[in-house]
Amino acid sequence: MGRQIKWRHEIHTIASSVRNSQTETWTRRDIERVFCVSRGSAQTIMRAVGEIQDLGGKHVVSRASLLSYLDVLITADDLGLEHRARLNTSLPVPRVRLLKMQVPDDLRTVMVRDLPPEITLEPGRIEICGANSVVLMERLLALALALQNDLDTAAQILDPPRHTPELIDNELSKMFRELAEREKNFDLSAAAY
Repeated sequence: MGRQIKWRHEIHTIASSVRNSQTETWTRRDIERVFCVSRGSAQTIMRAVGEIQDLGGKHVVSRASLLSYLDVLITADDLGLEHRARLNTSLPVPRVRLLKMQVPDDLRTVMVRDLPPEITLEPGRIEICGANSVVLMERLLALALALQNDLDTAAQILDPPRHTPELIDNELSKMFRELAEREKNFDLSAAAY
């Protein structure tokens, strides 16, 4: 038999607090506060809740998934067993890796015209080619800087050409043909006099 869950007797109060909360994304500290648990226990609860997301370098769970977790525990025959079962089937916590790239000075002022041929801009399409992930990330960074420095040019290239409606529709075309025919007839009749 595993350790008893410290907050098991307060689960209804906790569920009510979460349900009435305005907070949509719950951090570890929010869970520490509402569940009255330590940092490690809050991290374990987040793992059991599942659906952990990374939000600006912080792990969060949605209020809906936290409520779903609590509702399952409330209706479970053995709260501790259900909690452990969820821990055993939980996905690993997302790990954020920072990209470590230095921006060369010549890239700080890059314009769209300066982009390498491996970066192509066409109406409705951007394509970046590279031999590996590092090269692709560097070119993506170059593109981001070019867009930052020269957005108008990029927009002119990327925006699909505007569809210009046919200026002369059928009725207008018919009117011009009739007018041309009348002029021709008028010229013939004037030449006869």
